[in-house]
Amino acid sequence: MSNPFKHIKAIEQKILLCVIALELLKTLVFPNPIDVLILIGLIIIFFCWYGHGWY
Repeated sequence: MSNPFKHIKAIEQKILLCVIALELLKTLVFPNPIDVLILIGLIIIFFCWYGHGWY
């Protein structure tokens, strides 16, 4: 079985994904409109920085 995250090689990508996951967990437990905006911003930043090398 192959690793679904094999394209994530850099440590900063893994750290940013961990931050996004923790922010998502916090938003799901305690919904807050500001947290939703922060989460959307983090996702946009992740795809803008690292999305170009996945194809």
